[in-house]
Amino acid sequence: MTFQWIMLLMVKYPEMQKRMRHEIDSVIGDRMAVHDDRNHCHFINAFITETMRFRSVAPVGVFHKNLISTKIGIYLR
Repeated sequence: MTFQWIMLLMVKYPEMQKRMRHEIDSVIGDRMAVHDDRNHCHFINAFITETMRFRSVAPVGVFHKNLISTKIGIYLR
């Protein structure tokens, strides 16, 4: 699900896609990427983190329910 949001946001914001492509070209180049490259791709890490903050995979909020009846003004819950 996160990957789908990343793809959608890159389509919506092509300037971000270009910036990430530039970072890949400058950090990794033509060679095969390795895990240590992740520490040098700051913009890509920020984009992924921001995507996960923007559209979380799992619900963040916890459902709430009153344990006892409560009345506030005319509202009874």
